[in-house]
Amino acid sequence: MEDIETLSAHIHFVLREGAIHRLTTKGVYCLTFNMQLISLPAFRRIKPDLEVLIRGRRGIRIEKARHHLLEGIYHDYLKTLPPEQWQYLPQAQYIMHIEGFKDFLDAPPDKRGDMAPGYAVTWLSRFIEEWTKGQQVEIVHILPKGQGEESFEAKLQRLELATSVVSCTMCKDKHHAGRVLIGWKSICRHRCSMLEGLRKPCVTYEISHTATAAAVSVVACVGLDPSIATADVMDARDDRFMCGDCLPENHRGLHGWKVYTWIECVSSVLRRLFIFHLVKCNGKYLQIQHAVEMSHSHMHKNPAWYLLTPEATRFVREHESPYPHPWHQIWRCNHCAHHFQNQVHQKDAIVHAKRV
Repeated sequence: MEDIETLSAHIHFVLREGAIHRLTTKGVYCLTFNMQLISLPAFRRIKPDLEVLIRGRRGIRIEKARHHLLEGIYHDYLKTLPPEQWQYLPQAQYIMHIEGFKDFLDAPPDKRGDMAPGYAVTWLSRFIEEWTKGQQVEIVHILPKGQGEESFEAKLQRLELATSVVSCTMCKDKHHAGRVLIGWKSICRHRCSMLEGLRKPCVTYEISHTATAAAVSVVACVGLDPSIATADVMDARDDRFMCGDCLPENHRGLHGWKVYTWIECVSSVLRRLFIFHLVKCNGKYLQIQHAVEMSHSHMHKNPAWYLLTPEATRFVREHESPYPHPWHQIWRCNHCAHHFQNQVHQKDAIVHAKRV
């Protein structure tokens, strides 16, 4: 009697709490194994609840199969596009909201349903275009108001300025400090990526006024006008800087000042602020660190950067680790879809590109 009561209570809990979606394969196996231990009268007693549970599980299985089918069609479509576009395209989970797929996804589980790849592809191009435009509208909306009325195109152009520093609030909540996003491509690439530990891409962003002030000081340091200098111009210069407020540090047996790229100058400000706020709500050890960071925050209240000479910059570049690193598995062929799902080391990508 105790076994049947326990099993019945388990089934009722799954049904009552709506936990069918969270019922794992192991959980199903345990239910099946326990049913082998009960008598036929006991089985008849819980049969109605079991039928409800089975129908629910069947619906979930069919729903996942339909999602998997659409994701496969979407991935096959992406493979037909130039590989350099892949990093700026939305995740497959977003295509489930396409109006043309609604009838297929909402069809009852007892109906097979069908989705021809040729029909599905006709919706994807417009979906990507509309999704991209929608994301751009959301991002430019967070920009500070300019002088007078601005068109959408003007706001999008202002987003490309080196001083339009966007920060991801979801990454900040996950303790990924110092993530600097400047320009639409940088933001879109982050928006389309799935960070480790997250089930969905990051969707909330903000303008970091502190980091913007740091960017203004960096751009002014190289003699450019912060109101018109773009991130592409700063990237092309590829200058190196030292912070005039930092103290020398020891690193791998050397004693001196850290050298930054212009992006690293801006991200270092965010990273310093992140530590400053984090230590305020933690234990005794971090309260001591909080006092150290507070003293540093006063030193960095007015950013001061030193621009390295061309000779010093060349020397630094020669001793820097390559970025992106050749041994990171992030490389792919830029001519075909061979590495669509599995990126490789740079050496392997080059060998493949030469072979094809």
